[in-house]
Amino acid sequence: MPLTEEEFDRIVGEFKLIYDKDLSFIAEYDGKPAGLSLVLPDMNQALKKAGGRLFPLGLLKILWHKRKISSWRVPVMGVLEEHRMRGIEAVFCCRTYDAAMKNRNYRKCELSWILESNTAANAVLRKMGARKAKTYRIYEKQL
Repeated sequence: MPLTEEEFDRIVGEFKLIYDKDLSFIAEYDGKPAGLSLVLPDMNQALKKAGGRLFPLGLLKILWHKRKISSWRVPVMGVLEEHRMRGIEAVFCCRTYDAAMKNRNYRKCELSWILESNTAANAVLRKMGARKAKTYRIYEKQL
């Protein structure tokens, strides 16, 4: 489901402090946005070092360990329907991977919450050698 402008602005504001500009991309077609790939470092690695506390030293520990994060997450990767199956998704994955291996200590990536019914995305990921580590199920019951 597409994000509203308000939702997008809120998300951008929340991620501004942690997102990695070298790993996030916007695809354009005829000068208009066709897709977005937002990549975030897995801040959980740095947050664990703070032991659940920000003060007095927790914030410093988070900032120190942020430099040593070894994995990233892709919470948002999407291509507008009219531009799908043109290889944009594969370009996002390849460019992200290349940038991560060239410029960072990143060794692992999580592409979270890809529906099993999203056969196109799953096919691209399988061809690139990705493996499924977790399966989340969503159940629905009429009340």
